[in-house]
Amino acid sequence: MLEIIRKGVGLAILSFSFIATTTKLQAQNQVPSALERIVSVNIYNEPAKGMLDLIGKQTNVVFSYSPKVLENRPPITLEAEKQSIRLVLFTAFGETVKMKSRGKYIILTDNRNELKQPFGDKPQVIEGYITNPKTGEAVSNATVYDQKLLLSAVTDEYGYFKVEVPYGELSKQLQVKKQGFADTTIVPTSNSSFVLLKLPATALDHLKDISKKGETFITKTFPKWLLSDRQKTNSLNVGDTIYRNWQVSLLPYIGTNRQLSGNVVNKYSYNIFAGYSMGVRVMEVSSGVNIVRGDARYFMAGGANYVGGHMKGVQLANVFNRTQSVNGVQAAGLFNYVAGNVQGVQLAGVFNHTVQTLTGTQVSGVLNKADTAIGTQVSGVLCRARFLNGTQASGVANIAKGTAKPGQVAGVVNYIDGSISGVQLAGVANTAKQVVGMQASGVANRAETIRGAQLSGIYNQADTVIGIQSSGIINRTKVLKGAQFGLVNLTDSGDGVAFGLFCYNKKGIHQLEVAADELFYTNITFRTGSRRFHNLLTVGVRPDNLGSHTLWTYGYGFGTSLSLYKGMMLDADLYSNNVIAGGNASDENQLYRIYLGFDKRIGRKTSLAFGITTNLFTYKDTPLNNGKMLSDAVPYTLWNKMGDDGRTFCGWIGGRVALRF
Repeated sequence: MLEIIRKGVGLAILSFSFIATTTKLQAQNQVPSALERIVSVNIYNEPAKGMLDLIGKQTNVVFSYSPKVLENRPPITLEAEKQSIRLVLFTAFGETVKMKSRGKYIILTDNRNELKQPFGDKPQVIEGYITNPKTGEAVSNATVYDQKLLLSAVTDEYGYFKVEVPYGELSKQLQVKKQGFADTTIVPTSNSSFVLLKLPATALDHLKDISKKGETFITKTFPKWLLSDRQKTNSLNVGDTIYRNWQVSLLPYIGTNRQLSGNVVNKYSYNIFAGYSMGVRVMEVSSGVNIVRGDARYFMAGGANYVGGHMKGVQLANVFNRTQSVNGVQAAGLFNYVAGNVQGVQLAGVFNHTVQTLTGTQVSGVLNKADTAIGTQVSGVLCRARFLNGTQASGVANIAKGTAKPGQVAGVVNYIDGSISGVQLAGVANTAKQVVGMQASGVANRAETIRGAQLSGIYNQADTVIGIQSSGIINRTKVLKGAQFGLVNLTDSGDGVAFGLFCYNKKGIHQLEVAADELFYTNITFRTGSRRFHNLLTVGVRPDNLGSHTLWTYGYGFGTSLSLYKGMMLDADLYSNNVIAGGNASDENQLYRIYLGFDKRIGRKTSLAFGITTNLFTYKDTPLNNGKMLSDAVPYTLWNKMGDDGRTFCGWIGGRVALRF
């Protein structure tokens, strides 16, 4: 069924495009009608046949007629200077002869008997020429129409028009309109009326401006292939809006509203393949394409919908919807395009594009795009908005240039070149200028300012963090006014706190410490971080035991420093060290130490540190150099206990003195 509908939509669009293109090509390649050839005639009491022969010799046309056409006709006296053959024949015969042309042939038929019939019993024909009274030039592209019967014609390059009224109907009044000319009325007087109308031009410049604006609107709203030149001409000339309760069309201009369908607002409309109208007041349905020049409401359904104005209500299409603005629900199998604003819901199988503001919800299988999104954008692949005040959720990426409230959720990447006031969640990466809330991703986050939390599995980067920055591996910020949690924390400045295996503050603590204690006489420690929290990377050796069984140690710790007064700090540090004894680097020997001491500045970049330590040592006794055991290296113990596995637990109070550079 869907395949049949798709084929029907394609056929409708193709048919309409073919008709419009064929009309344009015919207009471009059309040879001037034989009736429009120019002739000069000056005769006196000449038989009708003699006049026709004279015209034929001048213009190389051939007249075709039966003998009775010229029977019982009086001699003709006529003077015409450079006039069309049609006008000369009408002047000579009046409405008693019907004429038409085919190539160089002009076919004449007798109309005298039909003229005797009562007015309205025969099909009515109104034709003639429209000229400019000031210049005498033909007025082309003027619309002649009957608003009641919805009949119309457009003057050609010679100013000629012809309106044929179907049998059984009667036109009582025709309107003549063209941008820049005065509106005029034609009142037919018989079944066959020939009109020579002089259409005065108006001197009002604002009408020219209106014409330009109307032409610009139609040109921008509808592609060239969608409306023929004649359709555009009617739409521009006929300023009246015509209202009808219903209409049925096979194709544009082939339906109950005829050539004026582009100026008719219908209450109900059904288009078999395609239809064109000025507007819809209640409902329009088509198996193919609905084309509306103005506004539409309350329900529209078709293979494709093309609305030049505002859509209020529900718009459904198998392929696509195109409108100027929407207030309601717009759903399409492929895509929706709105040149203005959307208030409501946009649903599409592939993508939605709102050129201006979306207030509501946009859902698509692949892509959503809006200049400003106030609400929710949901897409299988990508959501794009210049300004976002709501939520973006997509399977791959969200992109916004402005503010996001409350946030963005994406399977891969979120990007906003502005502020997030809420949550930004991505499977891989987030980037934003300012985040007030939370930024979380599986791999990396990037922001200029974080006021809240920045969480990632691998890497966080920010210019300023006022809150929490936490990652599985690396945190990087220029200014830290909060807390960092990660294996590696890198900061340029700030009074925040960094917790991790390695913390580096460019304007914080960077000290190399050479220290001695009762167990290891030589220790080198790198202190890095901030005063409030810093890391301690340490290594030590016992020099009196150098050899194949030298006693070594390495470890990690962290600490904090409190300023007591100028040049004096109070330090509190916690260390965890692995002790290597007898060449065994296993974790069997662990030393845990709490240090409490003072740091006294003795130079511009030098200080003396000293304090007491509380030590907990768990070890397995191992031979050292010089015939000693590891237990002999322990200075003394306040408590000592051996476990069932042969490991010894002991503790003591010690001291530590150091120079820091």
